[in-house]
Amino acid sequence: MPAPLVDLAPVRTALAAGELVLTPNQRLARGIEQTWGQELAAAGTLVWERPRVYALEHWCERNWQELRDAAFGPALAGTVASAAVETRLWARVIAAHPDQVAGNPQGFARLARSARQLLERWDLDPARLDADGHRGAELLRAWLPAWRKAMAACALLTREQSLDVLPAGAAAGLLAREPAVHLLGFATLPPRYRRVLTSLCDRVIELRPQAADASPRLAALPDPGTEIAAAAHWARDQLLTDPQRRIGVVFPDLTANRAQVERQFRDLLAPGHGLPDAGWQPPPFNLSAGVALAELPLPRAALELLALADGPAPLGLHCALLLDPFWSDAAAELEVRTRAERHLRDLNRLAPSAGDFRHAVARAEAADENTVGRLSRRLQEAADHRRRAPARQGFAAWARHAAEHLEILGWPGSRALDSHEYQQRQHWRTLLDDFTALAVTGETPSWSEALAELRRLAADTVFQPRTPDAPLQILGVLEAAGLRFDALWVAGMSDARWPESLAPHPLLPGALQRRLAMPRAQGAHELTLARAMVAELAGAAPEVIFSYPLRDGEVALQAFAPLRALPPQSVPVPALDQPLAAVQAGAVALQQIAWGDAPPCVAAELVRGGSSLLRDQAACPFNAFALWRLGARALPEPEPGLNRAERGNLVHRALELFWRDLPDQMALLALSPAARAEHLGAAIAGALDEARPAATRAPRRTPARGRVGLSGTLARTLAGTGNTAPAVSGGGAGTGLRARTRRASHPPAHRPHRPAGG
Repeated sequence: MPAPLVDLAPVRTALAAGELVLTPNQRLARGIEQTWGQELAAAGTLVWERPRVYALEHWCERNWQELRDAAFGPALAGTVASAAVETRLWARVIAAHPDQVAGNPQGFARLARSARQLLERWDLDPARLDADGHRGAELLRAWLPAWRKAMAACALLTREQSLDVLPAGAAAGLLAREPAVHLLGFATLPPRYRRVLTSLCDRVIELRPQAADASPRLAALPDPGTEIAAAAHWARDQLLTDPQRRIGVVFPDLTANRAQVERQFRDLLAPGHGLPDAGWQPPPFNLSAGVALAELPLPRAALELLALADGPAPLGLHCALLLDPFWSDAAAELEVRTRAERHLRDLNRLAPSAGDFRHAVARAEAADENTVGRLSRRLQEAADHRRRAPARQGFAAWARHAAEHLEILGWPGSRALDSHEYQQRQHWRTLLDDFTALAVTGETPSWSEALAELRRLAADTVFQPRTPDAPLQILGVLEAAGLRFDALWVAGMSDARWPESLAPHPLLPGALQRRLAMPRAQGAHELTLARAMVAELAGAAPEVIFSYPLRDGEVALQAFAPLRALPPQSVPVPALDQPLAAVQAGAVALQQIAWGDAPPCVAAELVRGGSSLLRDQAACPFNAFALWRLGARALPEPEPGLNRAERGNLVHRALELFWRDLPDQMALLALSPAARAEHLGAAIAGALDEARPAATRAPRRTPARGRVGLSGTLARTLAGTGNTAPAVSGGGAGTGLRARTRRASHPPAHRPHRPAGG
């Protein structure tokens, strides 16, 4: 079993006495509870009371719910609005306000909500905000009355307003007063939370983790990518030395770099995870950063299936749906779906409609007499279900509609879900509950508006899968607070990130934020916080390595100033190895095939082509063999109007018609501008008339647009010295070549001949 993740020394006495312990996040609270249980079990204790350890937000919510259960009047005055509901009301108010702002109301709504949250957490009344000539603050103050009115009409409160009810509930004797509360892992505490704790607890005791006896060292790596790879190799070496060691790797910007970090560590520690036949397995580490629900396979499939009923969609979305295993019976319908994709691509439409999608599937099923047509029936039933829905209805009704629509389409598929997929489905159901909660706003959106809101909710919802405990923890800086390790690597310790750069809130006066030391508003405050965090991390393990990249792109970096005096740590730059290739090489006997020239073309096999045949053969003989003799073809990609081949053929044919009655350039130069334009127009018209029956991919293109496009191309071509001769054919060795040559026809006086070399 790995070593405990938390050092209980600061809180052991409080836990034994049954006193309250609060943490800034749920991870630390769970770690304390788990470690406490392990200690008691190791001491032979069979039964014990659950320790009173909570994340601060969770503890406040428990007290609020207790007051509502006790029918305390102020707690029944309203329901706490979720972030989505509050943001929705802000967006509605901002969009309707006479003083319109340039930009997306949704973005301003998020800013307004965070500004309101800051003001209330710092015990300031937003209605009394002194704008002091600050444009952002003036906007916020102008929006506030309408937003307050909208909240009151829906009987809603903010989370911060609910905190104000807790002291009144304690004064009324409905909440038990705590003799002491112990705070562990807090860097800062907003004034409103501190006031609530003071009113509910006799003593507020702030604890600091005991620092390990460590000698931190500093490592410099060439760039951020190499730094991540070096940390991954270091963690692997630590685990190979002792698999039971508790290893920590901290990235300050883990949320932004989550995908790269996870890939590097997975490829190194579980190189076979990406193989096609490898089922999902939890990674051999815990990663604190979650991923947006909208980016996960099951929810993404659900959103795309719902978008299919919202009108034309890009071809790529339709093709992705046909390849998606999370609806209907993908395994049994593989051939039908493959044919349907080809039919869709042959339409040459950039954004096929839902009807095009259904028609392509129906055609694909009709091509196979053994197909029962289940997939096309699903799509038709879903279309009928969408057609029966009203144009506008409430969010709760749209949530039911979405669930029924997905059920008709067989989401999330017929196969059994693994643990990761099952958790995604559960989160999707919770997402629909949150979407239903928007009904409190009283709005009746259209399907398009409701789907856009559902997408926003899915993008804002963070999915954090439940995985078993692992010796290796990959964390952000805040998540690492209060934890203990046997060895710790802290990356990204450059002066570009430490301390945090200043970014005052744009809707609040800067002077106010600096005076109250609000987040990222005061340089001295941020430096103090950064020094405290670094000091805590330096004592979080007996072995600590701080690292930083020497360059980030073109920018040269230095280490955070307090770390520059640390002794250097030599870290080898990891090679760009391929762990998966090593696994496959060791598990599979590779067959080597010697290949030379392809077999010659027989008499019945005539390969026909133009200059592209010679180009492909010169570039790669095997590719040329696959393209020209085996018939390998890329799937067609839609283009607006005529595709490149059709345009090229039209230009060549128009040039051929243009020069048919002109023997040389002297004849061209003898034409007046009007005669030249007339001759050019006739050539273009002739080429278009010849090509129109074959150009089935753009049957509705008007002659005027075609003439404009071709005129520009031909004008540029004729401005040069060459013209196009009729096509010529030839070949040999089983090939038939067709080419058009360019010929030059200049009078000697027009362009003198210059021999090669001078």
